[in-house]
Amino acid sequence: MEAVYVSPFSLTYNGNDAEQHVINARQYGVSITGASKLYTATAHYCVYGLVPPRGNYKKEFECYAFPAREKCFEYQLLIAALAAEYTLHAEIYKEGLGFVFSRVIDAIKRIWLKPGDMEKIVTELAAVMKHQASENTSVQTVLANGLIKSNDNMAGILEKLIATLPQLADRTRSHGTLLVTPIGDSCTSLTQFAHTQQASVISEPEAEVIRGGSDMEIDDMQKFLCKRITEVNTVNGHCFLEVEGFDYKLTGKISDPALALPNNIYTQALNDHSSFIISAKPVKKNGEIQKLFVSDAEKKA
Repeated sequence: MEAVYVSPFSLTYNGNDAEQHVINARQYGVSITGASKLYTATAHYCVYGLVPPRGNYKKEFECYAFPAREKCFEYQLLIAALAAEYTLHAEIYKEGLGFVFSRVIDAIKRIWLKPGDMEKIVTELAAVMKHQASENTSVQTVLANGLIKSNDNMAGILEKLIATLPQLADRTRSHGTLLVTPIGDSCTSLTQFAHTQQASVISEPEAEVIRGGSDMEIDDMQKFLCKRITEVNTVNGHCFLEVEGFDYKLTGKISDPALALPNNIYTQALNDHSSFIISAKPVKKNGEIQKLFVSDAEKKA
């Protein structure tokens, strides 16, 4: 391993098996492979300002892993240069690149989840980078030598991101699909850059959207009137819902801990054929709701 460009950061897997500090080995292997591909491609983009081509390309960076720590399933990862010629630049880049790298990773995730918000996401990222560059010379150095290739024109960052970030998100989506493999089975979510201000969580509904392709997206939490719940599995939360405003039955997934309690609102409604209010994140395909991820419920007033 040559010079470290991005200092160690944590990737944690949360919930289900991961609570016992174990995870499905096959799923974990696929996830780490996806993480490695995503992170090295993003490091290439941040350092050179270029979206890596599809397929094989000359790799300048590699992702390395450290052993897990107790109390959750966690690994620390870092990005290091493959060639010794980069050693002199590593310390200069490490702090600034760590910030730029984590923010680009989070922006990629947000584009995967809400492609319709592309312009908003890119504009917000550009504003954060310009602000940080004005206060941190190492961030300014990374941007000046990579994304914008200019020592004195931070205004160029928005134009560069608009031109390249959507392409990077598209190019790395397959890596994201691998990354989220354990979510919904061996764990319920994962957190990139855990224990930092840049922490970026991928939840179960978000993982479903990432796996589903570019015609999928997720909406913010909303309230729905469930006219009737026709089926519910109290172990895994799978359910079928008849919801006001829809002429077809919706598939649901309940993550509310109350589902495990006796006589909870969901099983009562199932038995009574009664209606109730749910709080859920809708997952859409081509603009049409396909599934509701339910986190809470309350009786209808």
